[in-house]
Amino acid sequence: MLLIYGVLLLYPMYHLFQGENSIGAYFVLDSHYDAISDELKELRGEKAALEHELKLLKESLSRDYVEETLRRVMGFSDEKEIIVLMKE
Repeated sequence: MLLIYGVLLLYPMYHLFQGENSIGAYFVLDSHYDAISDELKELRGEKAALEHELKLLKESLSRDYVEETLRRVMGFSDEKEIIVLMKE
């Protein structure tokens, strides 16, 4: 009888610490969740910035905005301008 109780007690205890549903696996998944949540926050920020830029392009194609975008993306500049490149 004692052997049966021992097995009934040891079996769940073993699986509590071993396997894919163990406590260790929980902490690994929790750390992955935190990393993915941080990445999601960054991507949402990038998305908001891109949506704002798209809104500016759709609503008013102002000459200044188009000129700024051309300078930044294409590297265009006026002959009289001095370009200062900064590390981001």
